[in-house]
Order: sequence, then C-alpha cells, then structure tokens
Amino acid sequence: MRVQATSSGGFDATHIARYGWESRGGTSYADVRIAEAEVLSPAAPAPHLLVAFNAPSLAKFGPATQIARELAFRRGAAAGGGH
Repeated sequence: MRVQATSSGGFDATHIARYGWESRGGTSYADVRIAEAEVLSPAAPAPHLLVAFNAPSLAKFGPATQIARELAFRRGAAAGGGH
C-alpha cells in the first residue's frame, strides 16, 4: 500500500518481501525504498526507518538501521573507542 501511494504521489518506490523459513513463527522482513529519483536498487542495507511488529524482529533488524549505527558510534566515541 505504501509503495502504491508513494508512486502515485510523484515518488519512485520498490518493495521486496523476504519470507523464508523464519516467517513461520520467527522473523521476516521487507525492504521498501522511497525516493524522489528513480530507485535503481531495491535493497536497503542500512535503512533510515524500521517498523518492527515484535521484539525478535527489533532485536534482529534494529542494529542495521542508520540511527542504531550512529548511536553505537557515539557510545564508542564517548568511551574513547571512536575515531
């Protein structure tokens, strides 16, 4: 639904659902990319936003978000480990 609404609003968007064996009672995910320009690669290795519907998904996919990486860097720098 998000991809359809975004595409009709003048943006380009892609959606790739990932359903593996984990989706049977575990975690699964979907990459959604939205941009003003053409989306050339649908994968989102460092997403800006994560919508997690359960704790296992948050624990598994949360660290890949840009904000989580930035916070980890800041913690390391505050402890004297960052560059």
